[in-house]
Amino acid sequence: MAVTGIGQAEMCLGRTRQKARTREKGIADVSMESAPGRSKSFLENMAAASKEEEKDAGQAIHDKMDEIYKKVLKGETQQSFQIGASSFTLKEWDRFLEKFDDTEEEIGQQLEEALEEQKKAALAKVSDKAPDSTE
Repeated sequence: MAVTGIGQAEMCLGRTRQKARTREKGIADVSMESAPGRSKSFLENMAAASKEEEKDAGQAIHDKMDEIYKKVLKGETQQSFQIGASSFTLKEWDRFLEKFDDTEEEIGQQLEEALEEQKKAALAKVSDKAPDSTE
């Protein structure tokens, strides 16, 4: 839904319309003078939140880089291999294979039990249908 009178490079701030300098300085740097006591506009709040998110993301990346650097210096890192969409170290891969083998054995046991039950049921059906030769 388009707002009448608002162009692509214009934004509506309260009751006034101001041109955005998107190519020069970006949306966050739109000149907005606020009178004393007036609360911040939506655009001002969004610009502040965007800058804060950039700081948080940058800080998170910096922290992760420091963590990896310290692990490399201490020799706590392991070689990792890309397998499909996942990446595993040798230790993680061994753990994954153990869980897979355990699950596979459990499924095999359940199948054997189900097969034994089917055999017993089939033998019971056959023995019920067989005529008694002692009569």
